[in-house]
Amino acid sequence: MKVHVCLLENRSQIARMKMIYIRNWKSNFAIFIILALIGVTYVVTFRDNWWFALPKKHLFPQPLALQSSSNGDNTNAPTRPDKQTVTVQEKKEFPDTYYPLPDIRTYIPNFYTKLSPKDAKKYLNNETTMVYLHHHKAGGKYMIKCLTSAHDKMPFPTGFAHLTLKDWEKWRNSRTPNTNDPIELLVCGGMAFGACEFAQSHHPCSYITILREPYDRMYSLYNHCHKSPGDWICSRWDISELAITDLAIYTGSHFFHQVLTNPSICGGNKSDEAYAFSATTQQWKPHGKSCSTFRTMAYLKYYLNKSQKEELLEYVIENLENWFTVIGMQDEIVLSLQMIERAYQRPVYQVCKNSSKRNPPPPEQVRNKDEKIKELKSDPRVYDALYYDIRIYEAARKIFNRQISKFNNSVDINTGV
Repeated sequence: MKVHVCLLENRSQIARMKMIYIRNWKSNFAIFIILALIGVTYVVTFRDNWWFALPKKHLFPQPLALQSSSNGDNTNAPTRPDKQTVTVQEKKEFPDTYYPLPDIRTYIPNFYTKLSPKDAKKYLNNETTMVYLHHHKAGGKYMIKCLTSAHDKMPFPTGFAHLTLKDWEKWRNSRTPNTNDPIELLVCGGMAFGACEFAQSHHPCSYITILREPYDRMYSLYNHCHKSPGDWICSRWDISELAITDLAIYTGSHFFHQVLTNPSICGGNKSDEAYAFSATTQQWKPHGKSCSTFRTMAYLKYYLNKSQKEELLEYVIENLENWFTVIGMQDEIVLSLQMIERAYQRPVYQVCKNSSKRNPPPPEQVRNKDEKIKELKSDPRVYDALYYDIRIYEAARKIFNRQISKFNNSVDINTGV
């Protein structure tokens, strides 16, 4: 009898232990589910931080939802929506409710103001693709010469691509984003922004650019068009009959349009052809069907109101330090080359330091330049046309000054000097 009682007591204890274990298991599982949900929420909320995503795809943007405006004069455009509420829509015809932002997700933030030394050493090396966005008439040909010369001195064979208006679509169409097709380690050109999206998912890719004061750049463009009227950026008009103020109005904020040019707005419909103004006929006329900054300018002109364009401008300014690993200045080209050289550990300055010195212009040329720039600044239509580039240049100049401070107080990440 005692034996049976003991057995019953043991069975009872075992049953109680099983119940406790089951309750503990359910409790632990519930805790696990809660922690998992917290983790997912954290990822969704903070996934856009660049340090969370490197070296994969980094930061925004999705197509920017903008308030519909049937007549283009709605000035009550909303602020940029939260990323979780952005509407993604395939482009079939020109939408009048948002501007389809270019899909820029792969980049390395500013070396001097954003990256830690550890991340800089990890992501900026001989295998990092450098994409130079050529802002026309901002020392671009000189920069490409320096970059290609430094590129040729690298210790192993690498590829090079020059993405101009003429050949960038062919380059783009020959590739599929994020495949195993390797991207060149040096990409240059006025249509190069967005090239990093075609890099392998594990391959670090970055952008640099050189900017120029907009009025000064316009004077340079005016002289260039008189010397080379057949250049793509000049051939839309009879330059011999075009005043410098008209050229500024017709070309607009070039850099603003460069970073916003999106292949999705390039189609064969009559409504979305790029328009150029003819000084001879005093009419707007279509200019081809290829993508260009002029098509972007036409899109913004006819489909977005002033408030919406201001919203896009703020979006660009907010991302300058994220998109560009180094931002240089044409009037500080030597220092800009030195900054690029330190960031990438490539002899960009060394190969060009002897050719960076130029003789000062003759007094007559200086007087002519001063007069032309005064003419530009006195015309409010010119300010309106260059407004977006003026704002971008001012913001970029502040970034450049912060780069100078970090450059003067930093050491080489590889040599420690």
